[in-house]
Amino acid sequence: VLVTINALDKTLTGKISEISNTAINKNGVAYFTATLDLEEDAAVKVGMSAEAKILNESVKEVLIIPMSVLQFNELEQVYVLVKGDKGRPLEQVIKVGVNDGKNVEIIEGLTVDQIIMYQKTENSSTSGGFGGGGFPPGGRQ
Repeated sequence: VLVTINALDKTLTGKISEISNTAINKNGVAYFTATLDLEEDAAVKVGMSAEAKILNESVKEVLIIPMSVLQFNELEQVYVLVKGDKGRPLEQVIKVGVNDGKNVEIIEGLTVDQIIMYQKTENSSTSGGFGGGGFPPGGRQ
C-alpha cells in the first residue's frame, strides 16, 4: 500500500493489518476504515491525515477504452458504438475486465483498429462525437 501524507509531502509504504466490515457511504461511494502498519518515519505524527492507494489488480499490454463510452442494452450486455458501413454507428457487444475508474480493459469484442463513436457531453474532456470522429482506435496500457 502506498500512503501519501500531504502535510509532509511524502509517500511511504505500508501494510494493511485490519479492514472494517462495514462501509461508510458518501455520495454513492463506499469507504472502509482500515488500519495500516507504516514504515517508520520520525516526521509522521499521530493525527496526521493520509491517503492510501491500494492496488487491487494490474494488467499490462491490454486494449483499454474510456468507461464513459460504455453502454448497456436491454439484456444488460455491455456494448459500445463502433463506426460501421457508411460511417453509421453499430452496437458492438464487448466483454470488459479491470478498470481504474476512468478506463476499462477490453477482454473481447473489440479490436484495436475499430473506431468507437460516442456522443460528446458538456462534461466530456475528450473530443469527437457522432459524425465528428471518435476515439482513436483503442489504446494500450
